[in-house]
Amino acid sequence: MRRSLSLLVIAALAATALAGCATSSADATCTYDEKTGDGVSAVSVTGSFGSTPDVTFATPLKASTNQYVVLSEGDGLVSHAGDTVVVDVSLFDGTTAELLSSSKYDGAGFALLPLDATAQPALAKALECVQVGSRVLAVIGDAPNLTTALGLAAGTTLVFVFDVHDVYLGKANGTPQNVPDGFPMIVLAEDGTPGITFMSGATPPVETRIAVLKAGTGATVGADSQVTVAYSGWLWPADGGTPTQFDSTWANGKKPATFGLSGVVPGFSKALMGQKVGSQIEVIISPEDGYGSAGTGRIPPNSTLVFVIDILGVN
Repeated sequence: MRRSLSLLVIAALAATALAGCATSSADATCTYDEKTGDGVSAVSVTGSFGSTPDVTFATPLKASTNQYVVLSEGDGLVSHAGDTVVVDVSLFDGTTAELLSSSKYDGAGFALLPLDATAQPALAKALECVQVGSRVLAVIGDAPNLTTALGLAAGTTLVFVFDVHDVYLGKANGTPQNVPDGFPMIVLAEDGTPGITFMSGATPPVETRIAVLKAGTGATVGADSQVTVAYSGWLWPADGGTPTQFDSTWANGKKPATFGLSGVVPGFSKALMGQKVGSQIEVIISPEDGYGSAGTGRIPPNSTLVFVIDILGVN
């Protein structure tokens, strides 16, 4: 029986070429913290990077700690805490050696895994400071929340094989820019979560306006791009009231979103078109470029919207 990796995987990417946005090549400031032990020593992994691994080990495999090693090292971008890695992954039950879930290893469908030390500390540590092109073996024996969430018996050891195909930023890292007058003020938490302040009595512009808060230097978003972003959206408050946040990836387990520009409202698409990975964009979306007179869900008819968007990756 295969179990879903939805707990770990936030999105599937259909892509033939990925454009990452972390540090380039090796990074002396980020050293892989390899953890060896009887668990990883007991697992044999054969096969080449990007192909389905042949994984064998004697059962039951029991590890009391989390162990991880780089089986084959790549030479691409380096992952850092808070980034998101683009991976192929195979997951095995250490007790039975059953394959619980696996990528297709077709070179097109990948999974996104945030290196979130709060949500999944064991997996985050296993994949921090790894170069793109690397294959990583992780034997996880001390992650009770993860084991329980996967519906496995307490104390089950998990065996992961990750192929790291790309790295996306965890938050925008571009150069701060001067913001034009008329835009709400944005304040960022340390982890990148945006907060917003509207000037008392401010009225929304009639047309959509776009401001670059941080200018990135990565790949450029094109009309046919699939983009990976973190964002928060607010309703422009009426009569100086308190702004209402109607959506935020930061409030959803810090899970970024991946989509094509044709799948979002025109104002959101306009804000991203031609921008570079690493940039942070603030956009005031007029009702005409948003949800118009119909509205949707938590967005009333004729609402002016404000989004703060971190462009994390493009392919």
